[in-house]
Amino acid sequence: METNEYNDLPVEVILKKMEELISNGFDVLIKFKCLNCGSRQTSDVPNKFFTEGYSCEECGKITYPKIFGFAVAKRITIGDKINEEVWEGYN
Repeated sequence: METNEYNDLPVEVILKKMEELISNGFDVLIKFKCLNCGSRQTSDVPNKFFTEGYSCEECGKITYPKIFGFAVAKRITIGDKINEEVWEGYN
């Protein structure tokens, strides 16, 4: 059983939050704990939830977590320039 020291959320809740955030112009990265080595990881593909599992950068194995966190960012346009994205972590 997964421990939840990061206050992660179940898949159904994460997917609903992702949909809401993306529809409001945010980019979302999924955060998860590797069930093999325990390392906290962040997906490097914005706005995508992988049902086939996540690869851990620490141990190299595929992990299939059941609870997740997320990080969000929004691009801000000032004039004709887009400012850098700033990722804010949640969970």
